[in-house]
Amino acid sequence: MVGQKYSRTGLIDRTVQRRDARLFIVATEGAVTEPQYFRGLQERGIVDRLRVKIEVLPTPADEGTSAPRHVLDRLSEVSSRYNLIKDDERWLVIDADRVWERHLPQVAREALQKGFFVAVSRPCFELWLLLHVSDDVGSVRTCDDCSRALRAHLGGYSKSNLDMDWFPRSAILDAIDRARALDPGGGDRWPQATGSGVFRLASRLLERPGG
Repeated sequence: MVGQKYSRTGLIDRTVQRRDARLFIVATEGAVTEPQYFRGLQERGIVDRLRVKIEVLPTPADEGTSAPRHVLDRLSEVSSRYNLIKDDERWLVIDADRVWERHLPQVAREALQKGFFVAVSRPCFELWLLLHVSDDVGSVRTCDDCSRALRAHLGGYSKSNLDMDWFPRSAILDAIDRARALDPGGGDRWPQATGSGVFRLASRLLERPGG
């Protein structure tokens, strides 16, 4: 039936989550790295699986739909299917790279109008990963810079095979603090220099005050 709404219990796993669990629907620009990270938080119990459920909507690997507009449309379409409750949250996780940056103001404006949250990383999501292991990111300008720094700190890095052992809860808390320190304005919708707004999402997933 066109327009039919479905219960959010189709997303909440009642064998794991409590009835009052918060649902986070996270639409990602990336097809591989971001989904591995967010699903890993849940699978490893880094987030409280009784209280939080993360539903990840990655960019399909076989489609050219990673532009912020497509990520927003995907989140809007899936969200519209379910009768979500007030405490549920919907997030866009996207990058501020030179190709798509000109589209960010319009996408962010529409997302906020829909009640979505936006987490932007500059230059890319790998910067958020790097903040787990280092606060020395001042010279990072490109995604290649991020990957090189991750390999140097971790002894190896593959975005298609993310090792969550590198990102325990303690490292995530460090990343939150480091990313917050790079965000002195506090109100910007995305970093104007090297940084990542993913710390706001991570803070809420870990139920840490000040996110």
